[in-house]
Amino acid sequence: MVPELQKNVRKKKFTGEPGIVSEKETGKLCQICQCELVNGEVFIECPGCSYFYHEECYREYNGCGTYGCEYTDHKTKEYSVQTGVGSDFSWGDEKICPKCSRKIKISALVCRFCKSKFPTSKPMTKQEFKLLEYEGSELESARNFIFLDFFLSVFGCLFPFTLVYNAHWYLNKEGPYDFNKLPPLLKFILQACIAISTLWTVLFVSLVLLFWLK
Repeated sequence: MVPELQKNVRKKKFTGEPGIVSEKETGKLCQICQCELVNGEVFIECPGCSYFYHEECYREYNGCGTYGCEYTDHKTKEYSVQTGVGSDFSWGDEKICPKCSRKIKISALVCRFCKSKFPTSKPMTKQEFKLLEYEGSELESARNFIFLDFFLSVFGCLFPFTLVYNAHWYLNKEGPYDFNKLPPLLKFILQACIAISTLWTVLFVSLVLLFWLK
């Protein structure tokens, strides 16, 4: 028989203002993503346990990530009908990063080793992670890079190099950004870069051969 859901309500909710990381906080670990705070980032110091967090991590996790803290959001513990095992984990548990396969905290939203970001603290398989598309700052960075790549392919004189580089990226899925995580439009633009670079390279080689044969 499946146990009934047991709900624990968080005792207190953070209502203060986040701060900007200064030299004093720089280098301290966020207790959720386990990454160091960097000067200029927005952070929250939990008033209950005095641990430091990235504001994004604190908001995403809906409170403190320290077990027993009065500002911790004690989530509903759900039970699987098939196994009877709880779907939530204790704060001391670990999970495997689906990208670099190293152990990280179960509550981590960012891998402290490879810096991969996750939309949820629940463990993910490698296949699930591959199907995630870039979002936020990562998407903006990938978009800017591919637009620059497109410009160089169309107007630059580096088309032989962009052809080799983009073809390797597309065929081997090895490049500055994971091809599988790009949205459809950026995938199309990357493929267009390959087509344009190929066209320019064929035209250039044809002109060189015509000139040489004269």
